[in-house]
Amino acid sequence: MLSIWVTKPPQGYDIVKINDQRKIVVNEVGKKIRNSFIWKAEGMKNEEIISRLKAMGVKMYKQQLTKIFKRPFYCGMITRVNGVPHKKEQDAAPLKIFIKCDTCNQPFTGYVVKAKSLRYYKCRKDGCKCNKSTKRMHELFEQLLSQFCFDDKQIESLREVLIEEYYEIKRENMEQQKIFTAQLKEIDI
Repeated sequence: MLSIWVTKPPQGYDIVKINDQRKIVVNEVGKKIRNSFIWKAEGMKNEEIISRLKAMGVKMYKQQLTKIFKRPFYCGMITRVNGVPHKKEQDAAPLKIFIKCDTCNQPFTGYVVKAKSLRYYKCRKDGCKCNKSTKRMHELFEQLLSQFCFDDKQIESLREVLIEEYYEIKRENMEQQKIFTAQLKEIDI
């Protein structure tokens, strides 16, 4: 929780005084917006998220939701939710932006040499001239991923651990919410 904020807090937060200090706390809208991060991480499209939020009484447009996902204020969740692919078309360079140039550490983009019908990744930095075959990069990526393969028994164990961790975090958040609610009630008295 941030304790100092000089401008109006982002949507879903209010400024309150707790023990003579200004604090930013999650309001009722914020509690509903919190669901959008979970839905996005599950792969739901923004339009569906907006529709669900609207059903919960939170009016929002697509650009507004995109800004929420990108703002660092929203607890660093952006790293998890913005990495969820939601393109309809099959991308021939799925590792673009994800992989970076080994020379200048800038993200790659994809392109096609139409005359040869070959696809490549290239560095985005002007003048770098670092190009890699998509075929070769995909092979290397598959080799890397193969180090993290699990059999069915391991997957079930991992699933159980992840679910347990999820519910532990959720429980901690609920406890924190109770504390904040109690503090808000003290302020209102």
